[in-house]
Amino acid sequence: MRVAALAMGTRGDVELVLLLGRELRRRGHDVVVATSACFADRVAAAGVECMPIGSGDRERMLAILTSSMGDARRQARGERFIHEWIDAEMQSTLADGALRTLVSGADGFFSNLKIVLDREGRFAEPGSEIVPGAVVTYDPPKSLEELACLAPAPWQRRAILDLVALPQAIFDPAGAWSTWGKDYRFTGFWTAPREESESWQPPLALADFIVGKPPPVVVTPGSMAGFDTAGFIARIVEALGRCGLRGVLLPGWSGIVVSPAPDILHVAGEVPYGWLFPRAACIVHHGSHGATAAALMAGRPSIVMPYIGCQETMGKALLWAGVATGVLDPMSFDPSRLADAIRDALGNARVHTAVAHWHAMIVADGGVSRAVDLVEDHLLRGPTDNPST
Repeated sequence: MRVAALAMGTRGDVELVLLLGRELRRRGHDVVVATSACFADRVAAAGVECMPIGSGDRERMLAILTSSMGDARRQARGERFIHEWIDAEMQSTLADGALRTLVSGADGFFSNLKIVLDREGRFAEPGSEIVPGAVVTYDPPKSLEELACLAPAPWQRRAILDLVALPQAIFDPAGAWSTWGKDYRFTGFWTAPREESESWQPPLALADFIVGKPPPVVVTPGSMAGFDTAGFIARIVEALGRCGLRGVLLPGWSGIVVSPAPDILHVAGEVPYGWLFPRAACIVHHGSHGATAAALMAGRPSIVMPYIGCQETMGKALLWAGVATGVLDPMSFDPSRLADAIRDALGNARVHTAVAHWHAMIVADGGVSRAVDLVEDHLLRGPTDNPST
């Protein structure tokens, strides 16, 4: 079976699609991932065929992320990135016919954008031949109305599987699809196999900072950029000092430079979450799907500092589940509040019990393996028609 996939967005969005692609590859299927050219090396390194698309580059993406931080509204920041980066990349891709090439000969099509294509690589319309496949929800929606706006149309449902890469027990606690609807298939968080991360060899400086010492607080802003990095670091260091703890910073795309770094803070390069998070005391992260999933899979509490609306929604869900001890504004958080949240994460027995509970639940969900089970069943069984009404 040959599956074509489209991955648009930041690094975390591409990594999510790669998780599905790699599992399909492991099961013997051919996979090609179309994504912005700046991620081509990452796709190739994952052992998946890549089709570079679009006309933007990493510098342009970072410029958009940086400028969007000027808006005080988290929801507006995300909307601006979608309009200025994703929509522009899609327009370029549609104009040069790349999507037609992508789906040519494909048995299925998967996208993180929740789009449905016909065999000509155009957005499917009633009466057109839909490329069967799947779409995925992995950022919690602000509302069910927002979710409904992004869902495949009723006439597309027979051909398109609607996956939810989130744990149903947290995001649909009433169960029985009562909130989301019967067409959604929850799989749990998607994460990379633990053994892959465990085989990773850390740089000597990082190993020296961690091995044989008390677990540090890990801080990562992920792909977020354009905020006051100097002020952010000063407040992080103050909070760590108040707690008498050390920290590891993963700068991501933030451009954070700490020179010289204080003794209590180690600034690392690119480190697999699956290796570092189990060695942490707690995780201060931005509330992305990848960071949230990795923290729970590692069995560690979270403190969420959201930059965009869906990350704030994720943080509130983690508070409800009892696995987070704070949702703080990364632009202006009080170091004393962060210190309190860290102490709560480390010393609150109820938090530890909740983390252990949800860790076990999420492991049992199946994650990306369950998603590929569903995709294989859907595509190999095959939609029998493409109803246009």
